[in-house]
Amino acid sequence: MRNTMKWTTAFVASFGFAAAGCESDTPAETGTTDATDSTDGADATDGTDGADATDGTEAGDGSDGSDATDGSDATDATDGSTDAVDATDAADGTDAVDATDGTDGVDGDPPACPIGSKCNGAECCTCSGSECELGIDNSLSGIASLANSALQGTIDDGDVNIVAEFAGDTSQTFTLNMYTADLDPSDAECDVSVGPCKWQLGLEAFNADCGSLISFNNAAIDANGKLTAGGPDGLFVLSLPIQGFVLELKVVGARIEGAVTMDGENITGVSGILAGAVPKAALAEAVDKLPEEGLPLPKSAIKNLLDNVIKADIDAFDAEGGAGTDGVKESASISIVFEGVPGTIASIESAEGQDPAPMCAEAPAIESFSQVAFRMSGLALGDSGKAGQGLDVDGICAAPPEAGICE
Repeated sequence: MRNTMKWTTAFVASFGFAAAGCESDTPAETGTTDATDSTDGADATDGTDGADATDGTEAGDGSDGSDATDGSDATDATDGSTDAVDATDAADGTDAVDATDGTDGVDGDPPACPIGSKCNGAECCTCSGSECELGIDNSLSGIASLANSALQGTIDDGDVNIVAEFAGDTSQTFTLNMYTADLDPSDAECDVSVGPCKWQLGLEAFNADCGSLISFNNAAIDANGKLTAGGPDGLFVLSLPIQGFVLELKVVGARIEGAVTMDGENITGVSGILAGAVPKAALAEAVDKLPEEGLPLPKSAIKNLLDNVIKADIDAFDAEGGAGTDGVKESASISIVFEGVPGTIASIESAEGQDPAPMCAEAPAIESFSQVAFRMSGLALGDSGKAGQGLDVDGICAAPPEAGICE
Protein backbone atom coordinates (compact mmCIF):
# COMPACT_ATOMS: atom_id res chain seq x y z
CA MET A 1 0.00 0.00 0.00
CA ARG A 2 1.29 3.44 -0.84
CA ASN A 3 0.60 6.37 1.40
CA THR A 4 -0.69 9.29 -0.69
CA MET A 5 0.10 12.83 0.45
CA LYS A 6 -0.67 16.07 -1.31
CA TRP A 7 0.78 19.58 -0.93
CA THR A 8 -0.86 22.76 -2.29
CA THR A 9 0.89 25.95 -0.97
CA ALA A 10 -2.05 27.98 4.18
CA PHE A 11 -10.38 43.02 26.57
CA VAL A 12 -13.20 44.24 28.91
CA ALA A 13 -11.74 46.81 31.03
CA SER A 14 -14.83 46.33 33.14
CA PHE A 15 -14.60 49.69 34.89
CA GLY A 16 -15.97 49.44 38.42
CA PHE A 17 -18.42 52.34 38.32
CA ALA A 18 -19.24 53.39 41.94
CA ALA A 19 -20.87 56.71 42.85
CA ALA A 20 -20.07 58.10 46.35
CA GLY A 21 -23.05 60.33 47.21
CA CYS A 22 -24.18 62.43 50.23
CA GLU A 23 -27.02 61.67 52.62
CA SER A 24 -29.54 64.37 53.49
CA ASP A 25 -28.77 66.22 56.79
CA THR A 26 -31.22 65.60 59.62
CA PRO A 27 -33.38 68.61 60.57
CA ALA A 28 -32.39 68.46 64.29
CA GLU A 29 -29.82 71.29 64.00
CA THR A 30 -30.94 74.77 65.21
CA GLY A 31 -29.41 78.20 65.74
CA THR A 32 -29.21 77.61 69.55
CA THR A 33 -26.45 75.05 69.14
CA ASP A 34 -24.41 77.03 66.64
CA ALA A 35 -24.22 80.73 67.38
CA THR A 36 -22.43 81.53 64.15
CA ASP A 37 -24.61 79.51 61.84
CA SER A 38 -27.66 81.42 60.68
CA THR A 39 -27.92 79.92 57.22
CA ASP A 40 -25.53 76.99 57.51
CA GLY A 41 -24.66 77.50 53.84
CA ALA A 42 -21.14 78.80 54.48
CA ASP A 43 -20.26 77.22 57.83
CA ALA A 44 -17.07 75.25 57.36
CA THR A 45 -16.73 74.33 61.06
CA ASP A 46 -20.12 72.74 61.63
CA GLY A 47 -19.37 69.30 63.12
CA THR A 48 -22.54 67.73 61.79
CA ASP A 49 -22.34 69.56 58.50
CA GLY A 50 -20.85 66.58 56.66
CA ALA A 51 -24.31 65.28 55.94
CA ASP A 52 -25.90 68.60 54.98
CA ALA A 53 -27.06 68.21 51.40
CA THR A 54 -27.29 71.98 50.83
CA ASP A 55 -23.82 72.83 52.12
CA GLY A 56 -22.02 74.34 49.14
CA THR A 57 -18.62 73.12 50.39
CA GLU A 58 -19.57 69.51 51.03
CA ALA A 59 -18.50 66.22 49.43
CA GLY A 60 -20.43 66.69 46.22
CA ASP A 61 -18.86 70.06 45.52
CA GLY A 62 -16.85 69.75 42.32
CA SER A 63 -14.47 72.53 43.38
CA ASP A 64 -13.63 71.21 46.86
CA GLY A 65 -9.97 70.23 46.57
CA SER A 66 -9.85 68.93 50.16
CA ASP A 67 -12.65 66.43 49.88
CA ALA A 68 -11.25 63.29 51.58
CA THR A 69 -13.55 60.96 49.67
CA ASP A 70 -12.87 62.57 46.31
CA GLY A 71 -10.70 59.68 45.07
CA SER A 72 -13.73 57.45 44.81
CA ASP A 73 -16.26 60.04 43.65
CA ALA A 74 -17.28 58.82 40.21
CA THR A 75 -19.02 62.07 39.35
CA ASP A 76 -16.14 64.38 40.25
CA ALA A 77 -14.83 65.51 36.88
CA THR A 78 -12.90 68.57 38.04
CA ASP A 79 -10.35 67.10 40.41
CA GLY A 80 -7.29 67.39 38.21
CA SER A 81 -4.87 66.83 41.07
CA THR A 82 -5.64 63.15 41.42
CA ASP A 83 -7.21 61.94 38.20
CA ALA A 84 -6.56 64.06 35.14
CA VAL A 85 -8.69 62.21 32.59
CA ASP A 86 -10.38 59.28 34.28
CA ALA A 87 -13.96 60.25 35.12
CA THR A 88 -15.40 56.75 35.43
CA ASP A 89 -12.88 54.67 37.36
CA ALA A 90 -14.05 54.51 40.96
CA ALA A 91 -10.98 52.55 42.10
CA ASP A 92 -8.46 54.28 39.91
CA GLY A 93 -5.43 53.65 42.12
CA THR A 94 -5.73 49.90 41.84
CA ASP A 95 -7.31 49.30 38.44
CA ALA A 96 -4.79 47.14 36.53
CA VAL A 97 -6.43 47.59 33.16
CA ASP A 98 -6.94 51.37 33.27
CA ALA A 99 -5.07 52.45 30.17
CA THR A 100 -6.44 56.00 29.98
CA ASP A 101 -5.02 57.51 33.15
CA GLY A 102 -1.72 58.82 31.89
CA THR A 103 -0.87 60.75 35.03
CA ASP A 104 -1.45 58.10 37.68
CA GLY A 105 2.02 56.78 38.48
CA VAL A 106 0.79 53.81 40.50
CA ASP A 107 -2.02 52.76 38.20
CA GLY A 108 -2.00 49.03 37.35
CA ASP A 109 0.66 46.37 36.96
CA PRO A 110 3.87 46.77 34.97
CA PRO A 111 3.45 46.62 31.16
CA ALA A 112 2.88 43.13 29.79
CA CYS A 113 1.78 41.27 26.67
CA PRO A 114 -1.91 41.67 25.76
CA ILE A 115 -4.39 39.36 27.47
CA GLY A 116 -4.32 35.94 25.80
CA SER A 117 -0.67 36.10 24.84
CA LYS A 118 2.69 35.83 26.53
CA CYS A 119 6.33 36.38 25.82
CA ASN A 120 8.00 33.98 23.44
CA GLY A 121 11.49 35.27 22.85
CA ALA A 122 11.21 38.96 22.10
CA GLU A 123 7.57 38.75 20.90
CA CYS A 124 4.08 38.37 22.40
CA CYS A 125 2.57 35.13 21.10
CA THR A 126 -0.84 33.48 21.29
CA CYS A 127 -1.94 29.88 20.82
CA SER A 128 -5.27 28.16 20.41
CA GLY A 129 -4.99 26.07 23.56
CA SER A 130 -3.55 26.53 27.04
CA GLU A 131 0.10 25.72 27.70
CA CYS A 132 0.55 24.93 24.03
CA GLU A 133 4.33 25.11 24.41
CA LEU A 134 3.90 21.61 25.91
CA GLY A 135 2.09 20.29 22.88
CA ILE A 136 -1.49 20.73 24.10
CA ASP A 137 -2.38 22.07 20.68
CA ASN A 138 -2.98 18.59 19.29
CA SER A 139 -6.61 17.54 19.27
CA LEU A 140 -6.15 14.48 17.04
CA SER A 141 -4.13 12.83 19.83
CA GLY A 142 -7.54 11.56 20.97
CA ILE A 143 -7.29 8.76 18.42
CA ALA A 144 -3.55 8.14 18.80
CA SER A 145 -4.11 4.99 20.85
CA LEU A 146 -6.27 3.58 18.04
CA ALA A 147 -4.01 4.56 15.17
CA ASN A 148 -0.38 4.53 16.21
CA SER A 149 0.16 0.80 16.57
CA ALA A 150 -1.26 0.07 13.11
CA LEU A 151 0.53 3.04 11.57
CA GLN A 152 3.91 1.98 12.93
CA GLY A 153 3.18 -1.57 11.83
CA THR A 154 2.78 -0.48 8.23
CA ILE A 155 6.08 1.43 8.55
CA ASP A 156 7.95 -1.49 10.07
CA ASP A 157 6.60 -3.90 7.45
CA GLY A 158 7.61 -1.62 4.60
CA ASP A 159 4.03 -1.26 3.41
CA VAL A 160 4.26 2.53 3.81
CA ASN A 161 7.50 4.23 2.86
CA ILE A 162 7.82 8.01 2.92
CA VAL A 163 11.13 9.33 1.64
CA ALA A 164 12.19 12.93 2.31
CA GLU A 165 14.61 14.58 -0.12
CA PHE A 166 16.75 17.55 0.93
CA ALA A 167 17.17 19.26 -2.43
CA GLY A 168 19.62 22.10 -2.84
CA ASP A 169 22.26 23.69 -0.67
CA THR A 170 21.21 22.90 2.91
CA SER A 171 23.46 25.66 4.27
CA GLN A 172 20.89 28.06 2.78
CA THR A 173 17.13 27.90 2.23
CA PHE A 174 16.42 24.69 0.35
CA THR A 175 13.53 22.51 -0.81
CA LEU A 176 12.27 19.56 1.20
CA ASN A 177 10.29 17.11 -0.96
CA MET A 178 8.44 14.03 0.23
CA TYR A 179 7.60 10.98 -1.85
CA THR A 180 5.97 7.61 -1.44
CA ALA A 181 8.36 4.85 -2.45
CA ASP A 182 9.15 1.15 -2.54
CA LEU A 183 12.48 -0.56 -2.20
CA ASP A 184 14.45 -0.36 -5.41
CA PRO A 185 14.59 -3.76 -7.15
CA SER A 186 18.35 -3.74 -6.79
CA ASP A 187 18.05 -3.56 -2.97
CA ALA A 188 14.92 -5.60 -2.37
CA GLU A 189 16.29 -7.35 0.74
CA CYS A 190 17.34 -4.21 2.60
CA ASP A 191 16.16 -3.91 6.23
CA VAL A 192 13.96 -0.81 5.95
CA SER A 193 13.94 -0.20 9.71
CA VAL A 194 17.72 0.19 9.78
CA GLY A 195 18.84 1.26 6.31
CA PRO A 196 20.40 2.80 4.46
CA CYS A 197 18.34 1.46 1.56
CA LYS A 198 17.87 2.35 -2.08
CA TRP A 199 14.39 3.62 -3.00
CA GLN A 200 12.23 3.72 -6.09
CA LEU A 201 9.83 6.65 -6.07
CA GLY A 202 6.18 6.04 -6.96
CA LEU A 203 4.63 8.15 -9.69
CA GLU A 204 1.59 8.85 -7.50
CA ALA A 205 3.90 11.13 -5.49
CA PHE A 206 4.21 13.50 -8.48
CA ASN A 207 1.80 16.08 -9.86
CA ALA A 208 0.88 16.55 -13.52
CA ASP A 209 4.01 18.63 -14.04
CA CYS A 210 6.09 15.82 -12.57
CA GLY A 211 7.00 17.86 -9.50
CA SER A 212 6.62 16.52 -5.97
CA LEU A 213 3.11 16.70 -4.56
CA ILE A 214 4.65 17.53 -1.16
CA SER A 215 7.21 20.29 -1.50
CA PHE A 216 8.37 22.71 1.19
CA ASN A 217 10.41 25.33 -0.64
CA ASN A 218 11.30 27.31 2.50
CA ALA A 219 13.16 24.62 4.45
CA ALA A 220 16.12 25.78 6.52
CA ILE A 221 18.61 24.37 9.02
CA ASP A 222 20.11 26.85 11.49
CA ALA A 223 23.54 26.80 13.13
CA ASN A 224 22.19 24.59 15.95
CA GLY A 225 20.79 21.97 13.60
CA LYS A 226 17.14 23.05 13.92
CA LEU A 227 15.06 22.22 10.86
CA THR A 228 12.03 24.33 9.92
CA ALA A 229 9.74 24.22 6.88
CA GLY A 230 6.20 24.91 5.78
CA GLY A 231 3.56 27.46 6.74
CA PRO A 232 -0.19 28.16 6.87
CA ASP A 233 -1.09 27.45 3.24
CA GLY A 234 -0.11 23.80 2.88
CA LEU A 235 -2.28 20.74 2.42
CA PHE A 236 -1.51 17.06 2.34
CA VAL A 237 -3.43 13.82 2.64
CA LEU A 238 -2.31 11.16 5.11
CA SER A 239 -3.48 7.55 5.02
CA LEU A 240 -4.16 6.64 8.66
CA PRO A 241 -5.00 3.00 9.50
CA ILE A 242 -7.41 2.65 12.44
CA GLN A 243 -8.39 -0.86 13.57
CA GLY A 244 -9.40 -2.42 10.31
CA PHE A 245 -9.98 0.62 8.11
CA VAL A 246 -7.86 3.40 6.62
CA LEU A 247 -8.83 7.07 6.86
CA GLU A 248 -7.54 9.50 4.25
CA LEU A 249 -7.05 12.63 6.34
CA LYS A 250 -6.87 16.04 4.66
CA VAL A 251 -4.39 18.10 6.67
CA VAL A 252 -4.03 21.87 6.15
CA GLY A 253 -1.49 24.39 7.46
CA ALA A 254 1.44 21.99 7.12
CA ARG A 255 4.47 22.96 9.19
CA ILE A 256 7.65 21.13 10.19
CA GLU A 257 10.00 21.64 13.12
CA GLY A 258 12.81 19.19 13.73
CA ALA A 259 16.49 18.59 14.17
CA VAL A 260 19.20 17.05 12.03
CA THR A 261 22.27 15.15 13.15
CA MET A 262 25.54 15.85 11.42
CA ASP A 263 28.81 14.07 10.74
CA GLY A 264 31.04 16.90 9.70
CA GLU A 265 29.19 18.54 6.83
CA ASN A 266 27.03 15.47 6.13
CA ILE A 267 23.45 15.14 7.42
CA THR A 268 23.12 11.65 8.90
CA GLY A 269 19.69 11.74 10.56
CA VAL A 270 16.53 13.77 11.02
CA SER A 271 13.67 13.84 13.53
CA GLY A 272 10.87 16.23 14.41
CA ILE A 273 7.18 17.04 14.13
CA LEU A 274 4.96 17.67 11.12
CA ALA A 275 1.83 19.51 12.22
CA GLY A 276 -1.34 20.98 10.79
CA ALA A 277 -5.12 20.86 11.13
CA VAL A 278 -7.78 18.42 9.96
CA PRO A 279 -11.17 19.93 9.06
CA LYS A 280 -13.84 18.03 10.96
CA ALA A 281 -16.06 18.09 7.88
CA ALA A 282 -13.30 16.39 5.91
CA LEU A 283 -12.99 13.79 8.67
CA ALA A 284 -16.64 12.88 8.22
CA GLU A 285 -16.18 12.78 4.46
CA ALA A 286 -13.26 10.39 4.90
CA VAL A 287 -15.53 8.01 6.81
CA ASP A 288 -18.18 8.23 4.11
CA LYS A 289 -15.60 7.11 1.54
CA LEU A 290 -14.80 3.91 3.43
CA PRO A 291 -16.01 0.63 1.88
CA GLU A 292 -19.32 -0.65 3.16
CA GLU A 293 -17.93 -4.07 4.03
CA GLY A 294 -15.42 -5.00 6.71
CA LEU A 295 -15.94 -2.08 9.07
CA PRO A 296 -15.98 -2.82 12.82
CA LEU A 297 -18.89 -0.37 13.29
CA PRO A 298 -21.50 1.27 11.07
CA LYS A 299 -20.24 4.45 9.45
CA SER A 300 -22.69 6.55 11.48
CA ALA A 301 -21.26 5.11 14.70
CA ILE A 302 -17.68 5.78 13.56
CA LYS A 303 -18.51 9.38 12.71
CA ASN A 304 -20.28 9.87 16.04
CA LEU A 305 -17.29 8.44 17.90
CA LEU A 306 -14.80 10.64 16.10
CA ASP A 307 -16.99 13.71 16.54
CA ASN A 308 -17.17 13.16 20.31
CA VAL A 309 -13.47 12.35 20.76
CA ILE A 310 -11.98 15.02 18.49
CA LYS A 311 -12.44 18.70 19.35
CA ALA A 312 -12.30 21.51 16.81
CA ASP A 313 -9.58 23.81 18.16
CA ILE A 314 -8.22 25.47 15.01
CA ASP A 315 -9.62 28.21 12.76
CA ALA A 316 -7.97 27.28 9.47
CA PHE A 317 -10.44 28.55 6.85
CA ASP A 318 -12.02 31.87 5.97
CA ALA A 319 -15.73 32.36 5.22
CA GLU A 320 -15.20 31.40 1.57
CA GLY A 321 -13.52 28.12 2.50
CA GLY A 322 -10.00 29.19 1.59
CA ALA A 323 -6.94 29.13 3.79
CA GLY A 324 -7.35 31.84 6.41
CA THR A 325 -9.54 32.67 9.42
CA ASP A 326 -13.10 33.82 10.07
CA GLY A 327 -13.32 33.44 13.86
CA VAL A 328 -14.88 29.97 13.72
CA LYS A 329 -12.87 26.92 14.80
CA GLU A 330 -13.74 24.17 12.34
CA SER A 331 -10.63 21.96 12.36
CA ALA A 332 -8.74 19.70 14.75
CA SER A 333 -5.02 20.16 15.31
CA ILE A 334 -2.75 17.25 14.52
CA SER A 335 0.93 16.53 15.02
CA ILE A 336 2.88 13.70 13.48
CA VAL A 337 6.12 12.81 15.20
CA PHE A 338 8.72 11.43 12.82
CA GLU A 339 12.30 10.25 12.57
CA GLY A 340 14.25 9.18 9.56
CA VAL A 341 17.22 7.08 8.54
CA PRO A 342 19.45 7.79 5.55
CA GLY A 343 18.58 6.36 2.17
CA THR A 344 19.19 6.89 -1.53
CA ILE A 345 16.76 7.71 -4.33
CA ALA A 346 17.82 5.15 -6.92
CA SER A 347 15.01 5.02 -9.49
CA ILE A 348 11.50 6.10 -10.42
CA GLU A 349 8.59 3.83 -11.18
CA SER A 350 7.75 3.51 -14.86
CA ALA A 351 4.47 4.92 -16.16
CA GLU A 352 4.25 2.31 -18.88
CA GLY A 353 1.35 -0.10 -18.53
CA GLN A 354 -0.23 1.60 -15.51
CA ASP A 355 -3.99 1.81 -15.48
CA PRO A 356 -5.15 4.43 -14.92
CA ALA A 357 -2.29 6.38 -16.35
CA PRO A 358 -0.46 8.44 -13.72
CA MET A 359 -0.56 12.24 -13.81
CA CYS A 360 3.18 12.28 -14.38
CA ALA A 361 3.84 10.38 -17.57
CA GLU A 362 7.52 11.23 -17.91
CA ALA A 363 9.35 11.52 -14.61
CA PRO A 364 12.48 13.62 -14.13
CA ALA A 365 15.83 12.03 -14.72
CA ILE A 366 17.14 10.26 -11.64
CA GLU A 367 20.28 12.39 -11.79
CA SER A 368 18.19 15.43 -10.89
CA PHE A 369 17.43 14.12 -7.41
CA SER A 370 19.55 14.85 -4.35
CA GLN A 371 21.42 12.04 -2.68
CA VAL A 372 20.48 13.49 0.73
CA ALA A 373 17.36 11.47 1.48
CA PHE A 374 15.71 9.89 4.52
CA ARG A 375 13.09 7.22 4.88
CA MET A 376 10.63 7.87 7.72
CA SER A 377 11.26 4.91 10.03
CA GLY A 378 9.18 6.35 12.87
CA LEU A 379 5.77 7.94 12.30
CA ALA A 380 3.13 8.46 14.99
CA LEU A 381 0.39 10.85 16.06
CA GLY A 382 1.73 13.12 18.80
CA ASP A 383 0.55 12.65 22.39
CA SER A 384 -1.17 15.81 23.66
CA GLY A 385 0.31 17.46 26.71
CA LYS A 386 3.79 16.04 26.41
CA ALA A 387 6.82 18.12 25.52
CA GLY A 388 8.03 17.56 21.98
CA GLN A 389 4.76 16.01 20.85
CA GLY A 390 2.99 18.92 19.18
CA LEU A 391 3.28 22.35 17.59
CA ASP A 392 1.17 25.46 17.88
CA VAL A 393 0.16 25.71 14.25
CA ASP A 394 -2.16 28.70 14.54
CA GLY A 395 -0.29 30.91 17.01
CA ILE A 396 0.22 34.57 16.21
CA CYS A 397 3.34 36.44 17.29
CA ALA A 398 3.76 40.21 17.27
CA ALA A 399 6.00 42.87 18.72
CA PRO A 400 5.04 43.74 22.33
CA PRO A 401 3.07 46.96 22.95
CA GLU A 402 6.08 48.46 24.73
CA ALA A 403 9.75 47.85 24.17
CA GLY A 404 11.50 45.73 26.79
CA ILE A 405 8.44 43.76 27.96
CA CYS A 406 9.85 40.44 26.78
CA GLU A 407 13.50 41.09 27.63
